[in-house]
Amino acid sequence: MTFEVEDGFILGIAKGRRPTPDIECEFIDATFERLHVTRAPKTLQLDWLALTDLAAWLYRKYPSATEKGYMNRLLDLFPGSMNVNDVMCALMRCISNNEHLAYGEDAHFCGRVRRTHKHEFEEIRAAWLAQMRQSGRPSNNVQ
Repeated sequence: MTFEVEDGFILGIAKGRRPTPDIECEFIDATFERLHVTRAPKTLQLDWLALTDLAAWLYRKYPSATEKGYMNRLLDLFPGSMNVNDVMCALMRCISNNEHLAYGEDAHFCGRVRRTHKHEFEEIRAAWLAQMRQSGRPSNNVQ
């Protein structure tokens, strides 16, 4: 896979390799920090915003995949990752306005998600809340 990255943001994702990549990484992983590359092993660390870009790209690539198949494809990109589940769960809690249901370490993870890319986070949350209002479903679990 090729990721086009500029100033800590993913500009594009493509299957395959560019002939002359700027930086070649062996793995991708998830992080609570901003998007960056680690040295050994050379790993592209994707933050929550980059994970949403990757998830959207994968969804467009496999539009007829079942929810389980889609999630399996996404998680298969992160073999051995210790963070991808925590980052994704914290992201979904924050965007869906369910942070109040997180305790202990999970609440800490939600705080870390909210502290990076604040402007983009608010845009994504507003879009999610608008979609929930349009569907008629409650936007969180509090009645």
